[in-house]
Amino acid sequence: MLSSRQIRCLIAGAGDHGRELIDLIKGQQLREFRDWTIVALTDSDPQLLGQSVMDVPVVGNDNEFQVLFEQGISHGLVGVGLAQGTKQRAAVFTLLEDAGFSLPVMIHPSAIIASNVELDLGSVVLAG
Repeated sequence: MLSSRQIRCLIAGAGDHGRELIDLIKGQQLREFRDWTIVALTDSDPQLLGQSVMDVPVVGNDNEFQVLFEQGISHGLVGVGLAQGTKQRAAVFTLLEDAGFSLPVMIHPSAIIASNVELDLGSVVLAG
């Protein structure tokens, strides 16, 4: 049973960057993300449909965002890495935003961020 504080999220991208996000949220067992549940992954590779990545099901592609939002998934994360290019990442971000998802800033607690850095919606800072 999900608590009333539970945050249900979708990761758009089931490749390496998507796996890093899964690890950030559930693999590290960090206090900051204890109320998060990764409900689904989407990916443009049709061969991944119906499979699981790190125990998270791949339920479709970018065309599913609106339906998934309407099913109660409130947060979206861009799991498309830079290997796909910044235009692809920006396009996925826009599709998630247009569907209504909250696009949180995700920061690993061990990350070091300079005081003059500004992080915008959907930014991800991993450990290091």
